[in-house]
Amino acid sequence: MPTPLSKLKGVSPKLAAEFKELGLTTTNHLLTVAGTREGQELLVSQISTDSVTLVQLIKRADLLRIVGIGGVYLELLEAAGADSIHKLAHSRPESLYSKIMKVNIANQFTRRPPTLAKVRKWVNEADQLPEVVELHTDQ
Repeated sequence: MPTPLSKLKGVSPKLAAEFKELGLTTTNHLLTVAGTREGQELLVSQISTDSVTLVQLIKRADLLRIVGIGGVYLELLEAAGADSIHKLAHSRPESLYSKIMKVNIANQFTRRPPTLAKVRKWVNEADQLPEVVELHTDQ
């Protein structure tokens, strides 16, 4: 289910209003419009944010396509280094789970971190999802 852009971490009320003015109200809309480099360049010229921030928002929106990822789990994945579908799909579940647990202990994100089985499911789902976002390899 698509997430309202106003609820996406990193989207200020001002940016949400700018997105809405352009007809972008959900994460799915953002991925459709900004899924290509050309779309990203066009969109960044129409809103008050830079391309680095826009790419970060796009990667978050893309990760939200995975069932069970949202809110604190999205933050845990980012903090553990799996900040995109590509990185998640190419993660070793056991290694990612270990990083998530370390990050969670250090930062106390949640009392209920994901299980190894859930992390395995996320990695598998990320690997199976069709690519909808074009990013430079260094992003």
